[in-house]
Amino acid sequence: MHNDEERQRAVSAIDAQIAALIEDGVPADGSRIRALKAKRAVAQKSKKAIKRTVRKAREREAAAASAGVSGPDTTRDSTKAAGRAALVPDSTADTRRLQSLPAKERKRVETARIQVLQALTWCDEPSSEGVRDAIARCDADISALIDRGVRYEADSRTQLRNRRSQLKELAGAFASRRRKSPPSELELAFLLDAYLQRRRQIRRGPDNVVGVLDVRSGGAPSLGKRK
Repeated sequence: MHNDEERQRAVSAIDAQIAALIEDGVPADGSRIRALKAKRAVAQKSKKAIKRTVRKAREREAAAASAGVSGPDTTRDSTKAAGRAALVPDSTADTRRLQSLPAKERKRVETARIQVLQALTWCDEPSSEGVRDAIARCDADISALIDRGVRYEADSRTQLRNRRSQLKELAGAFASRRRKSPPSELELAFLLDAYLQRRRQIRRGPDNVVGVLDVRSGGAPSLGKRK
């Protein structure tokens, strides 16, 4: 955002989207509205604040790179050893559940498992906090590319958008998890598959829906026919 007027327009557009979703029956604490509120918080930041966030992210990356060159970070290793979250082996119940599924559903869960492992490679730890931190790093990296004038279609920005999308899906899986103990790969795969299925169902909507509420990024919602 280059000035206060543009920033205010962006915030107003996001407020309109939030209001439309609430009127459409979406819970105020739902993931879609939480994501819009986070987007609004970023939009409300001044250009100076955004640059400061990007600078801090670059400083963290530089510190991590120098630590990798100088040798292993014993402090970080001892922190992990002290009890940082880590994946646990698959439970017998989850394994039996997977084996009892029809071939089509089993393949879907196995695909979700691959997506989980891919997304976790970008996280410091397999937890909701680790995923949020990874998303924040993606946002900072994207902001840094924007500041450098990298185009939206560039490979670097496309890769970061795809990474952020995968992390957001994993965050949705963690949000539906009620346990406090460390997760397993298969448990997260089941949660991610269920989350993706719910999203597909929401996109399709019930069979008796005549119209859908299409919230456009530029402003107020508009009612259009379902094709």
